[in-house]
Amino acid sequence: IEFILKNTPNRESIWLFSATMPTEIRKVSKRYMKEPVEVTIGKVNATNKSIDHQYYVTSAQYRYETLKRIIDFNPGIYGIIFTRTKADAQDVAARLTREGYDIDAIHGDLTQQQRDRVMGQFRDKTLQLLIATDVAARGLDISDITHVINYSLPQSYDDYVHRIGRAGRAGRIGFALTFIPR
Repeated sequence: IEFILKNTPNRESIWLFSATMPTEIRKVSKRYMKEPVEVTIGKVNATNKSIDHQYYVTSAQYRYETLKRIIDFNPGIYGIIFTRTKADAQDVAARLTREGYDIDAIHGDLTQQQRDRVMGQFRDKTLQLLIATDVAARGLDISDITHVINYSLPQSYDDYVHRIGRAGRAGRIGFALTFIPR
């Protein structure tokens, strides 16, 4: 955003949209806008009412097995599993793929072409599950996602809101499952 704003000198108006208003965006608005006005629609960081929130208390050594049981218990699952690190995303995706699940990972180390390929497969439902770091939490608009699984706890409440906001869209019921470390 900063690069674009720095390189477009003849701006008549600037509009910035964000599901949340983190400090970084506020600073950008003050730097590049004259008399910025913040418009809030709805409750600040309110979660979708059509999402059923569940949690599972599990130790780190059983987290993967817990994930597999949840997937197996929900045969129609079409969802995103969020990890905090790309190493976890790659590890979980590789293990589940070896065991025959239709899954792939998306994270910051992928090229744009690789991300587009994975997202295309997920959108056309060739992949049942997508393992993702928070790089995929914002701006991801895919219909029919039934489950968001927080394999790793998000770093902030805003990250939680962005993650789970992928499910329960367009009046559908969604599930947000969060693993709590024991």
